[in-house]
Amino acid sequence: MLIISCDVITQLPLHRLVDAHRLYDSSVTMLLSPSRPAGEAGPGMKVKKKGQHDQREFIGLCPTEQCYHRVLFLFNEADLEEDSLTVRQSLLCDFPRIQVRDELKDAHVYIVKRWIVDYIAHNTSRSSFRSELLPYIVQKQFDRHHKVEPGSLEKSPESVVGVHDTNLNVKDIFTFIKQDEETNIIRDLTLSSHTRADNPISCFAFIYEDGPLVNANNIASYVEANRLVSKAEYVFPSEQSLIHPSSKLHEKSQAGSDSMIGERTSVDEQSIIKRSVIGKDCQIGSSVRISNCILMDRVKVGNGCNLQGSVIADRAIIEEKCEIADSLIGSNKVVTSSSKLNRESIVESSTMMEFD
Repeated sequence: MLIISCDVITQLPLHRLVDAHRLYDSSVTMLLSPSRPAGEAGPGMKVKKKGQHDQREFIGLCPTEQCYHRVLFLFNEADLEEDSLTVRQSLLCDFPRIQVRDELKDAHVYIVKRWIVDYIAHNTSRSSFRSELLPYIVQKQFDRHHKVEPGSLEKSPESVVGVHDTNLNVKDIFTFIKQDEETNIIRDLTLSSHTRADNPISCFAFIYEDGPLVNANNIASYVEANRLVSKAEYVFPSEQSLIHPSSKLHEKSQAGSDSMIGERTSVDEQSIIKRSVIGKDCQIGSSVRISNCILMDRVKVGNGCNLQGSVIADRAIIEEKCEIADSLIGSNKVVTSSSKLNRESIVESSTMMEFD
């Protein structure tokens, strides 16, 4: 099963992740990418104080010859005791050279075997795949278990469900691993010699470094994602314009080649648009300056406005002669004439949903 977050934007050829999964007969294969340097706070967000930073995650990896990595452990900085990272001695014996990385970002794209889906279906106590189930599976790679004979589970289906059987613990993940002749044949055709004889669970990662990868799960990354897709080489053929043919730009207005303008949007005279993404059915007045902004659909901007580094949500109205910098304007909001906003957020708190 492929698990993919709806907010991921990337050019990754998905078969490269599938190759890693099949090559090593992996139980879970995850997609990682180098995290970008921390930039400025998103529009309308407070700048972090000096010394503040997001919680890091320490990922223990063992590289392979095929540029894929065995995932050995996952530790969040908040879970470490006394700022020390403890690793089992037995793990160091099996993997004497371990890379500990703290600059990698989990893209929230995974491939998992079917038996893990069965485990999830019958063990609903783990509410989060990423923060609860995945670290558990990574840890279980190095536990010993009693091998279940092929066909034994088929003879007793109640053992899988665990409702009427008191001999098998339904919370034991090894109960759900498929073991039959066909599975063993497939495993023999892979590079699964990395797994111990008494534990077929393995977790691998593919680190994507050849192109863009963004998770638009907060305002700052949403802005970055828009800037990414506005670059023609990532999305559109080189000969295709980023300005939709149905939009109307006055002959005395200017739109940079690094800007995207959607369907049926009109731009009046003497207006300049640079490094911005403009949605469809927007109305831009005359003598307007827009730089490093994102305007969603049906936004109206009055004459003489100056917008910089801001996100304007759909159907918002910016009346004439407003100056807005590094701010977030919510859906259907109205900014009155001659207003001056700097790093402000005009949006309902209930709509500010951010996901980590």
